Amino acid sequence: MDKRGFVFIPSLVVLTFFIFGYALWLFATEGREQPTKALGELQSNSLGLISEGEHDLLNLDNVARYAGYRALAKLGEIGGVEGNGVWDKNPDENLKIIWDKAYKQELMEYLQKIELKDVDYELFYNIDKSLIIEGLAKKDIIKEKEQVKYLVKPDFKVVLDYDLGIYGRLYERYSGWGKDKNCKEKEDVFEGFNVSCKEDDEFLNFEVVTKDLGYVQPKIIFKIRIIGALFGK
Repeated sequence: MDKRGFVFIPSLVVLTFFIFGYALWLFATEGREQPTKALGELQSNSLGLISEGEHDLLNLDNVARYAGYRALAKLGEIGGVEGNGVWDKNPDENLKIIWDKAYKQELMEYLQKIELKDVDYELFYNIDKSLIIEGLAKKDIIKEKEQVKYLVKPDFKVVLDYDLGIYGRLYERYSGWGKDKNCKEKEDVFEGFNVSCKEDDEFLNFEVVTKDLGYVQPKIIFKIRIIGALFGK
């Protein structure tokens, strides 16, 4: 999905003919000095709008990526589930819903900092192995300067080297520890990541330091209810 901006005239080649034609018309109607001036102004306006549009799209790509980093950190803080990360059931069942909520919130905050903040986006996710986030504006936006219009439909695609499937695999590994009513190990290693476990009267409290993405290193924090504890199942 890469539908970058395009000039209101179907292509730059056609736009060039339009500019020359417009300049010649001015030449015929208003004298010899006008075509050169008109041609220069139209070229300058066209290139200026294209440059602005590409700058906006580059900012959008960056915003979408950093929103993804922030959403991963937020998702980890709640264990990928609602209810303070209490894993009473497999987190895979609601992970996409919670991820979508976290990402949209972060994206909206970041969008306030760029020109395309008032545009609504349709979002698509692929969470198989790597996390792929795609966004497409629901409508075109138009940039206009004098006789030139620049039509653009903003879009972005972000690939984050992070596997959200780790949430379900962690559940499969540690959910049974609640039956033993204690942490089998205070420190453990899961898929190469360090896992810490601490007990209280009701829960086993886990913290997993996951992959370092450079901008952020998400920690997955979740609780397994101790079977037989007060309020436990």
